[in-house]
Amino acid sequence: MAGVRVEARRLLPENPMDAPMSPAPVPPLGLADGIGIAVLGDVVIVLDIHRNRYSLIRGDAASVLAAAAAGNPVNPDSPDARALRFHHWLAPAGTPPGPWFNPGELPKAEASVLEGGDPPGWPRAIDFRIAAICLKTRLDLRFRPLSRILRGLSMNWRGRSMADLVAAARQFDRGRRHTPFTPRCLPDALAFLRFARARGHAAHLVFGVKLHPFEAHCWAQSGGLVLTDPLDRIRRFVPVLAV
Repeated sequence: MAGVRVEARRLLPENPMDAPMSPAPVPPLGLADGIGIAVLGDVVIVLDIHRNRYSLIRGDAASVLAAAAAGNPVNPDSPDARALRFHHWLAPAGTPPGPWFNPGELPKAEASVLEGGDPPGWPRAIDFRIAAICLKTRLDLRFRPLSRILRGLSMNWRGRSMADLVAAARQFDRGRRHTPFTPRCLPDALAFLRFARARGHAAHLVFGVKLHPFEAHCWAQSGGLVLTDPLDRIRRFVPVLAV
């Protein structure tokens, strides 16, 4: 066309390093390492193992956490997702997990080994070993981070029978009642887990919460069998994290 100047222009920069960089895609988000949640109505309770702390979350942030825990897509650029990543509650999906897992993978608790338990009787040699485990566990919880203690739990399961595990749980309960320590769920359940796993038993530590009023609890469980509490007690709690 007359009067029109046609100019050939280079569309790519001579140096590829001069090309504008597109932002790297943000990977899908999931719960971060050491984070567990329980959805209770319109609120979410968060357990942060690394900080040894529970938090109550409402609104859109609660919805984002619930979606991430369920494996549903989460917009990583939303203000709530950014805030949750800042608190280290969300992280890119596929982050190498610790020893903890979603308690929904455990069967629902249906029975307890402690229903109608035997009286403690006279102390035996095993009872003094149990007392030593209880003492060490209480000292560890006082001076060491909980996350480090849980990472150090033995995973040396040797396929012991359920009957052997039931006997071990009742043996531990009798021995613990000989100790001078006030019963407390975390040190007692953790001490039992150490006792059981050192003998090759498969058992898990379960953390649970409830509202109105807020209360947190933990217990040891294998399959649907509770090992350190009466069944009626733990049924009041919604599991938030398992180890």
